[in-house]
Amino acid sequence: MTKVYPGLFATVENVAKNDVLNVREKPNYKSKKVGSWSHRGWIMVDYCVKVKKSLWCKADLDGLMGDGALGWINAHYLKFSNSGFAIQKDGKGEGCMYASKCEKRDGMMQCYIMQGYYLDNKYNIRSKGRWINRSLLIGGNVLSAAKDSEMCGVSTDYHDIDYSNAEKLQKLYKKDDDKAYRVVMELLRVLGQSHEHRNYLIGIEKMIHPKKGLILTDMVSFGNKDEQHFDQKNFMRTLEKDKEILWGYTYGEGSPIQKSLYSWICDIYRDMRYISKIDTMDTFKNFSGDGYGELKAYEVYWINEESKTKEYDWLGLVVILAKSDDGKWYIVGLMRDRWTI
Repeated sequence: MTKVYPGLFATVENVAKNDVLNVREKPNYKSKKVGSWSHRGWIMVDYCVKVKKSLWCKADLDGLMGDGALGWINAHYLKFSNSGFAIQKDGKGEGCMYASKCEKRDGMMQCYIMQGYYLDNKYNIRSKGRWINRSLLIGGNVLSAAKDSEMCGVSTDYHDIDYSNAEKLQKLYKKDDDKAYRVVMELLRVLGQSHEHRNYLIGIEKMIHPKKGLILTDMVSFGNKDEQHFDQKNFMRTLEKDKEILWGYTYGEGSPIQKSLYSWICDIYRDMRYISKIDTMDTFKNFSGDGYGELKAYEVYWINEESKTKEYDWLGLVVILAKSDDGKWYIVGLMRDRWTI
């Protein structure tokens, strides 16, 4: 019998509210009854087959794969859908797979597994994900789709939250048309990718001022003796070497702060989705602007809004920019800001 895939999920319809829909051991009415579903019951579907004039669907009785709890339901009583958590039947898929739709592509039924959202170069929200052969999937739920100890969130709320984060980013991008602000946003985008691999930082050297270079400090102001100065070339060379650098000494204990350039970059940044605000600064945190021409400064804040002491529980990234002779804005200073004693 040829398998067909009308939906990953189904609800029980055409059954009276005080009645139940029988689940059969095999796809026919005379087969042994192995369970039942009430009106509006939610069913995870494996696949369906045509038996004479009827369509029968093999369904997971409790949403937990691996225990053999599968039965057959006549599709006449089902209303299908393709949006929800799914499980890859061979066990090779990632946890918390969420299908947003299924459709015929390249001659076979495929489902789009959501992996989040992103902004395109015009700041429009786009979905990101991958297509997977429908025959490899069965519908799941928030518990069965999880792997190990991870949690998936609750149904569609899982991706509603992700979408709201994308909307937040969109507002940040569109907040200011100033060219210097755009450089800050591009810097944040590149820094976000760097957490996956340092190779994603390739290109950041083009944001560094071609004549003045870039000053980095781990202190809460510029002008200290341990701040680091890079030009476009030695920034990338230092990044590749992964050699530890002395950035100064901790406030209070006075312990040396030693880390590679890549580690320092990872420490100054948090996920863009959790940015609390980006402020234009009136001061430059002791940055000496002599010989730089026009300067601008912004501070990016990540504030732990759930903390009872959020006035202390925050991270800031100060970005100093200078306008070059060709009218372009370049980064000349980065500082890791935070609350200190």
